[in-house]
Amino acid sequence: MRRKIRPGHDLFGHPLPGTLPLSEESDRLSRALRGLSEDAFHHGYGQSACLIELAANYIEMESARLDQLRRRR
Repeated sequence: MRRKIRPGHDLFGHPLPGTLPLSEESDRLSRALRGLSEDAFHHGYGQSACLIELAANYIEMESARLDQLRRRR
């Protein structure tokens, strides 16, 4: 059973501090990675799921950082 994957939340649905997707592209990419992470977890690849989840988190954090840089200019 697939859960609703939301940007800014980890694999277990907990909100991540300070992460907001910048664009539709980063949102799409983080959702795709979270789906892959969940699939890996359900198939018994726990460590791989964690690494994929980290990649999704990095995309969201990088998006927020780039958004802050653009606002300063």
